[in-house]
Amino acid sequence: MANYNIDAIYNGNTSLPGTERVRIDSSGNIGINTTSPIAKLHVTASGADATSVKMCGSGGSTNGNFLYSLATDWSDSFGLNVFATAHSANLARTNTLVRIHSNETASGGLPFRVTAQGSIASPTYEALAVNYLGNVGIGTTGPSTKLEVVGTITCTTLVETSSVVAKTNVKKLTSQTAKIAKLSPVSFNYKKDNKRSLGLIAEEVAQVYPELVEYENGRPLGVNYSKLTSVLISAVNELAAELAQLKKQLNK
Repeated sequence: MANYNIDAIYNGNTSLPGTERVRIDSSGNIGINTTSPIAKLHVTASGADATSVKMCGSGGSTNGNFLYSLATDWSDSFGLNVFATAHSANLARTNTLVRIHSNETASGGLPFRVTAQGSIASPTYEALAVNYLGNVGIGTTGPSTKLEVVGTITCTTLVETSSVVAKTNVKKLTSQTAKIAKLSPVSFNYKKDNKRSLGLIAEEVAQVYPELVEYENGRPLGVNYSKLTSVLISAVNELAAELAQLKKQLNK
């Protein structure tokens, strides 16, 4: 009898000789390059850089549009890589390299979520979450703004749009010292992580400078401290002018 390679084994039948390529077990799970499929389609590959599933255009491997590289082990340091080759430069113009679409409309819906350690149901770390409104949360699954971070943000440069081209109805700030005196700096602990900090109470600032307060559902959410510098500069200029006037009077 000729020696034939076995391309498929059904229900664990291993009586035929050859090299196993595909296995369909008794539960209907299909395994490619594995004898123990644990999902309806379970594909493994040898080597850290091996490709498990590849989808490419008509030109083959040299100009493939997408390449999905699944790790050879569930606990490996990487799970999914997606990239376009040089021949896919037109993706930047008309097409999408990676797209996640969800019809989720519930307030707790998370079309995209990255977690670490623990279990899928109860992860230890919430690395990244994007809800159905497009709000991004880092360290939280309930981002209420376009970007909400629970923790410390480190950057070398943070630039806010401030060109006159983007502004209208521009007016100089005056008489700020009396308003500044109404603000009450406080020390406090954040409820989320009990971290000690200093700052202002948004509700109190809203009574003096509503322009410096960010709102959510009509309620004060936080203080825009970067814009507070404009108020402080104006107050310092007023005090400097008063000091100059006093010196002028003393020198008479």
